[in-house]
Formats: sequence, C-alpha cells, structure tokens
Amino acid sequence: MRRIGTSNRRGQAAAGTGRENGPCRARAGRRLIFAGPRRSITVEGAAALKDELAVFLGDWPFREGEGGDGADIIVEQTGKGYVLRGPHTPDDSMDLPDARYAANWLAGALISAYVAQDEGLICLHAAANRVGSGLVVFMGGSLAGKSSLALQFAAAGHRFFCDDRLVMHCADKAGTPTGICLGLVPKVRLPLPAGAGDGFGEFINRRRILCWDDAAYLRLARGEAARFGDRCGVSALIVLSRHPQGPATLRPAARAEVVRALLSHIFAPNIPGARLVRDMTVLASQLPVYSLTFSNSREASRLVAARFAGTADA
Repeated sequence: MRRIGTSNRRGQAAAGTGRENGPCRARAGRRLIFAGPRRSITVEGAAALKDELAVFLGDWPFREGEGGDGADIIVEQTGKGYVLRGPHTPDDSMDLPDARYAANWLAGALISAYVAQDEGLICLHAAANRVGSGLVVFMGGSLAGKSSLALQFAAAGHRFFCDDRLVMHCADKAGTPTGICLGLVPKVRLPLPAGAGDGFGEFINRRRILCWDDAAYLRLARGEAARFGDRCGVSALIVLSRHPQGPATLRPAARAEVVRALLSHIFAPNIPGARLVRDMTVLASQLPVYSLTFSNSREASRLVAARFAGTADA
C-alpha cells in the first residue's frame, strides 16, 4: 500500500482524465462532500468508499449529499478496479485494485484539492509534532523516518500533527508560519525499527486500526493528536538524514540546504516558480533550521526534545 498522496511510479494519464482547471464534469447523484479551506470539496462516485475513507482520513469531516453539475474529483469503478480523475490527481491513480487502495489515493487527492483552494497554502512532504510551544517540522522523502520519529514524539507526550503531509500558511497576519492539521491517521512501517523500544511497540500495538504485512495505520487518542483544522505556529525546520548506524546528531543547517529541501518536498499549485523560491528562502530565514542525522528514532526524538521542549506542551 502506498503512502497517502505519494507515488512510487510514473504513469501516463489516460485520455479524457479531466485534468483541466476547475471542477470535473460529473453526472448528478449522491456524492461525498468534504470540508475545504474556502469551500467544500466534492467527490463523485466515492460513496462505496466511505468506510475505508473513515480509516485513512481520521477526523476530516465529510458527509453524503446530492450531486450537481460538477465535482472536484471523480471516482470511477472499472473492470480492473478504480480510477481517480481530477485536476490534481496523480497520473498513476488509476487501475487501483480495491476499495482500500482507492481510498488511500483519494485521501492524497483531497489534500491536493484542499491546498489548491487557497493561494496562501503549501503542502510539505513532512512530519510535525508540537514540541514545547511550537511545531517542529521534519522534512524528508520516503523511508527518511518521518513516521517513526513523529510517533516516538507522540508516545512521549508531544502532540502529533502529521507524519507525511503538512499543510502550511507560510505566514499568517502576524507573520508567523503556521501548520494546519488535516486530522489524517498516522502510518508506521512494519516491522518496527530495531531499538525503537518496548514502550514504543506497546504504544503502536494498542492503537492499530488496520494492518498489512508491511504497515499499520493507527488511531491516536484525542489528547495525543491535533484535530482537523487545528493550527500551530512553526518553531523549527529539520531536514532528516537517516543512516544505517551511528549516533543521532542535531546541527544547525545551512539556509541553502533547507531551501533545497523545501523546494524538493513541496506542493504549491497556486504559486509561480520564481515566487516559490523567494517564499521558501524567506521561510528558511525566519525559522531556526537544523539537520538531523540518525539511525535510531527513539534516540533522535530524545535529542530533539531536549533542544525544543522548553515549555509545557499544550
């Protein structure tokens, strides 16, 4: 199962996938209607995925409603499985073999549709926890250790915000970069990393809601995780570098290193390229920036917590 909103292969779009700007044309009927930053996000043909979506989306609110002339995303069932169509659905979100795969991919398409509604929003391929008084953001690609690190923080009492996709306003009215929680459930790869700790294993096992051979999805308690729409000012950006062995080290990072990481892990459909470079340069200049090298997520989380947990977690 792929991680929400990511792709492990590059596929070709089928003809007529509806990737033009604006809502897709869809026939009238029952549809799912999701909360968005400016307006509702409408999905046609996904009513059969409601149970699976409830697993992946956590507390992202949605309801069933009547159809209209257009939809932001269309889900079609084919002889091979499911296909997603919409302006921001990835090229390989087709021929998804079953409802769980389709719901997983639809969650990623919903994140993209959410960000596309507001020109002030970006989405980072990142994990985040509230550590002390602010949000510490961990950037990295697949297998960088974002989920295990974020869940180690959650197990230690630092509120979980996300483990793979962080929606951000680069600056609110007060000039503070702010993370916005979408309430998505975390995923952890199995088996758990060696040295993660018995307490971490117990934390994971008690919160599993869906499990495959190589991954488990978790439901965190209300006090352990932020909820849909919760906001928190960002206090630091950390670029992850996971090594097979060796001690955890946290060092100040060069601004250029962080700007490159931001640009490598960003989805921002409404921001032109030149402005995006400028905005990410400003963002990296506004905040403390670090590079975290680690092999053991428990050791790394303790190192970072010692640096940032200066105030009680709210």
